[in-house]
Amino acid sequence: MKVFSNPKIQKIINQYIADKASIFLVVLDKNGIIKAQNQYADKILGKQYTGQNFKKLFVDFTIDKTLDDLINNTKESEKLMHLDGNTRMPQTLYFKFYRFKDIILVLGKHRWSEYERLREELVSVNNELGNLTRELNKKNQELDKLNQLKNQFLGMAAHDLRKPVGKILNFAEFLEEEIETKLNQDQKKYLEIIISSTDYMKNIINDFLDISLIESGHFPIKKRSYKIDKVIYKSIEDNALYAKKKDIDLIYKNNLDNLQFKFDPDKIIQVLNNLISNAIDFSHGGEKVVIKLKKNSDQVVIAVKDNGKGISAKDKKALFKPFSSKKNLKSSGTRSIGLGLAITKKIVES
Repeated sequence: MKVFSNPKIQKIINQYIADKASIFLVVLDKNGIIKAQNQYADKILGKQYTGQNFKKLFVDFTIDKTLDDLINNTKESEKLMHLDGNTRMPQTLYFKFYRFKDIILVLGKHRWSEYERLREELVSVNNELGNLTRELNKKNQELDKLNQLKNQFLGMAAHDLRKPVGKILNFAEFLEEEIETKLNQDQKKYLEIIISSTDYMKNIINDFLDISLIESGHFPIKKRSYKIDKVIYKSIEDNALYAKKKDIDLIYKNNLDNLQFKFDPDKIIQVLNNLISNAIDFSHGGEKVVIKLKKNSDQVVIAVKDNGKGISAKDKKALFKPFSSKKNLKSSGTRSIGLGLAITKKIVES
């Protein structure tokens, strides 16, 4: 168009391309040395390349390509090349090379149609993520409801089972006391199995009740002023007979007599019974279980230590998770259902 040959208009266009246009512009001499670059090139490159070979601009430039090759290529198509920009990712533009006597003009531009396609794809992916998030929230709500039903079922089942199991245990223990002398060795053995199995069932039922209460949020902590060593003595007394049967000594080390503060004594007894009985379970005859009471700054620390086999690093990660299966067997050869330590942790946190 003739209007573009007007010097004033040409000057305005040149100034706009140099200062404002989103067009990558670099001027080379005949040897490919960069003589100038516009502001958009400054923005993308992040620095001046004046005085350097134009090949420095590109991250994937093949060494066998000459400037003449690139200039001849312009008649066929634009060349897709990657710039070594000021971001971590290279900038990709479409380039054309034009020769004007001893000057070579390098023009690069974005394919805005591809940007629009990418934008549409991003919008589509974003919509998809929104749908998935809503679906995930819906599933989480359904899982919460199922979890509540599970807790209700556990609580109801355990509550209904506790009474008959308690009766079986009471009558079995009564028989053991009353007619022990009238039983032969096999009968005594069978009765001991009935008592130990029923006691195991009773403990499982109590654990089910506790875990259902904890997960449902109805697990009251009733704090009152109480002596901590009194609670420890009670727990040691509760486990003394079991320890004696296994020929295990329970040793209590304490230098904090008459220490009194507010806590839930019944819940802490439950914690200690679980820790001490676990220590006995994993100990062998002739060994010791040591219970220590000490004070660190403003905290009271109760520690229970045994000489059992120990727990592998892999199993430690799941130690306090409900129903976690641990490979280590108790010294008696039995396994637990994995609720005791989960309940203990919840009580201590509460």
